[in-house]
Amino acid sequence: QSSLDAIVECSGSLKTVAVTAGYVTDIARQPVFECFDAANVDLKAFTEAFYKHVTLSHLQPVLDTLVWLKHETDIWFEITNLLIPDENEILRGEELAVAGNQDSAVGPR
Repeated sequence: QSSLDAIVECSGSLKTVAVTAGYVTDIARQPVFECFDAANVDLKAFTEAFYKHVTLSHLQPVLDTLVWLKHETDIWFEITNLLIPDENEILRGEELAVAGNQDSAVGPR
């Protein structure tokens, strides 16, 4: 909450960017992102197995956040995919196919 308070305080004079893993619940998305002009979302991988094994979380909430940002807001956003040695540095054909489908899910506005 204190971070959001600081953002609200500065929002008139500064442009703000959220740097996030995108793991935000449906209820929290609007209040979290309403103070930001842009967002950088770290999509760590393209499979549920990776999220479950490495981050102990789930892929779908991240995808939901990306779709929400695209279709429900005017927030400029970019997707970052970091390469993690021995985990996701070599994308298998299956992951590339999934990545293409996820990009389509975000799709044009």
